[in-house]
Amino acid sequence: MATPSSPIGFNDIYLEANGVNTPSATGVNRLFGNSYFDGPNGSAAISFNTWGKNKGNNGIFSVANLASTPDKFDSFRNVSYFYGNNSQYSSLWTFDNQCPAQPDYDFIYLFEFRDTTLTYSYCSNGGVVFGNQSTGQLQATNPTTPLIYGLNWYLQVDTNPMYTGDAFVDLTINGNLLMSAVHMANFGPSQEIFDYTTYGNEAMRANSPTGLTGSVVDVVFHL
Repeated sequence: MATPSSPIGFNDIYLEANGVNTPSATGVNRLFGNSYFDGPNGSAAISFNTWGKNKGNNGIFSVANLASTPDKFDSFRNVSYFYGNNSQYSSLWTFDNQCPAQPDYDFIYLFEFRDTTLTYSYCSNGGVVFGNQSTGQLQATNPTTPLIYGLNWYLQVDTNPMYTGDAFVDLTINGNLLMSAVHMANFGPSQEIFDYTTYGNEAMRANSPTGLTGSVVDVVFHL
């Protein structure tokens, strides 16, 4: 759902983010300005979901770039907080293993979007992708997954005990090639970890490669 276009009040903005009416002690500056990761899905310093106005990569997509002051209710007119469904908001992830169909190249992966400190995960998918197979496009979001502006990604790959250290990995987000033929050099069994602090990040887009608001992630393993 989205907040009303008019009229709009404090409770409308709180309700969109939390699904319940406003507790009496809630302040405007905290609801509007605190990072989403200050709330129950992060440090829990605050007991409710906030919008992260002017918090950039830690802010909700629809208000992340609002000016820091003043706080205006009408800045929040007709904006959405959560992914509603795949018809409007979408984050689609594909894990494609182009290595030979041999146990050496069966990779256990974990891919997540996190806050800028890489402490709190808000979108995650993991599993095994076998040699010469692909997961196809996976819908990574759901109605309670927020649309965070910054795509601060984390990729963990655990290799098979027979892995000989000769494979590479590519990562593309929203058509931007962030990792190109990065060598997974550690012999199996081992764990390889990559993240945005080394290879750069992307941002949610109003018109991603799918034509929807969100992101498209492609991870490719190859020789």
